[in-house]
Amino acid sequence: MFEEEPEAAWPLEVEWEIVDLARPGLAPRRGRVVAEGGQVTRLTESIRHGRGQDTFALEVSARNHARQETELEYRLRVSRADWETLSLDGYFKHRLGVGPSPTLGDSTLRASRADIVAGSDLVAEQEVEIDGVPYLIRIRARSLAA
Repeated sequence: MFEEEPEAAWPLEVEWEIVDLARPGLAPRRGRVVAEGGQVTRLTESIRHGRGQDTFALEVSARNHARQETELEYRLRVSRADWETLSLDGYFKHRLGVGPSPTLGDSTLRASRADIVAGSDLVAEQEVEIDGVPYLIRIRARSLAA
């Protein structure tokens, strides 16, 4: 689309961050990649908590636009798998290290979001609440043109 414009050839830096808003002292999950425009970057991150595990599947694609803007397209899917029920005997065996660890049940989709945004020094934020546990997903994209 912008083959004749030199800024279209510059790579883009894409960063993402998943923040557990219910536990503010917990360090956020972060990632960073430098990619060519239009390249799809996939991230899967799981966060364990008292009820089970939340899994975030994020697909991000950034593109250079005219006027030094960046377009950011993302798709987010969040699923939850709860812990299987554990007997009291099984719990004590697990805690003492002589029994099996608890296992996760089936995973179910709890949230799905998608969007396309454009701008310079772009930051897209999306809040997702899963069974009362709030998360903030932050995605940044910027061109590395000199």
